[in-house]
Amino acid sequence: MATQILSPIGVNQTNEVKSDKTKEMHLNVKTRVEKDIRNELFFNTKNELRRRDTPEEKNSSDDLETVIKYQNSIQERVAKEMLQLTHNLKHNCSLSNEIIKKDTESLDGSALLAQRNTDSLKENTTKIGDYVRRS
Repeated sequence: MATQILSPIGVNQTNEVKSDKTKEMHLNVKTRVEKDIRNELFFNTKNELRRRDTPEEKNSSDDLETVIKYQNSIQERVAKEMLQLTHNLKHNCSLSNEIIKKDTESLDGSALLAQRNTDSLKENTTKIGDYVRRS
């Protein structure tokens, strides 16, 4: 609030006691600000900030209902789209899971085949080494 922004009456920035004239000026400014705020908040015939029960406001309430209905329809559409996206995401995750399982099985098979080939290569290397030594 604007009156809270004003500096306190008792002490200024250098901690010296303010004079009576400064206190009086501060109170006058604070009173004027509070009066302006009060006039803005409550009905004032000079500036007519608030009007009640005007035909324009009745149309405005109809417009408000239309806007609310429109917003509700948008929210429903977004909710449906989110559900569809969630379903698609779940389906894609399931497919990915199956693909990963198949790839894992394929890698396991390849690793087993590579191990067999390595073992066979070692056996053949030792056999060839034996033949070379004998000859």
